Amino acid sequence: MLAAIKTIETGTREEILQHLSQSNLIEHDPDNNTLLHYACLAGNLSAVNVLIEAGFYVNANNVDGHTPICDAAANGSVEIIRALIRGGANVNPLAYWGSPLINAVKNGHYDAMVVLIDAGADVNACDRKGFCPIHVSVKDRFYSAAEYLLMAGADPNKRVRLTTALHIAAELRDLKMVRLLLRYGAFPSPADYRGRRPIDFVEEDSSIYKLLSAYTG
Repeated sequence: MLAAIKTIETGTREEILQHLSQSNLIEHDPDNNTLLHYACLAGNLSAVNVLIEAGFYVNANNVDGHTPICDAAANGSVEIIRALIRGGANVNPLAYWGSPLINAVKNGHYDAMVVLIDAGADVNACDRKGFCPIHVSVKDRFYSAAEYLLMAGADPNKRVRLTTALHIAAELRDLKMVRLLLRYGAFPSPADYRGRRPIDFVEEDSSIYKLLSAYTG
């Protein structure tokens, strides 16, 4: 398997084809990662195309439920994502650490995020801890991603442990993000698990406090 991985990561098309002629399509490591996972991790588009053409299963999941498109999204490999989608990849696999969309947002890959959403990625799908793409984009101050997600239908009032994106933005004192969330319908005064409202995270003389006060009356 190690020799196969090296070939997939750095080999030419001919070298990959030569290896495939001597192996099988169900080869995987102890964590159930296939050669297609490794090709996506390496960002090797040529290898990805060869493996798809050879019949590798594009929706093979490892022990965490991650499919190759999760790795491609985490790397921001737009052309690989497109190749996988053309090959039948599910853009909404049930992965432990989050969907391909969450992986793209978490790693700052705007273009990959757009491609996934355009292909039908669920903008409100959360990971197993309850974090959705909108929470991640706000936490990371990824404004352009947050705006695109909201335009694509992300729910600004989704909660993770009763915390909304507006709580996160307020705690970060991110006025621009607070304005964005309110513009897209964020409830101005939801209570989190400790009963705190977004306004409770900011100083009374701050711009965010004044803005939230205007929304809550």
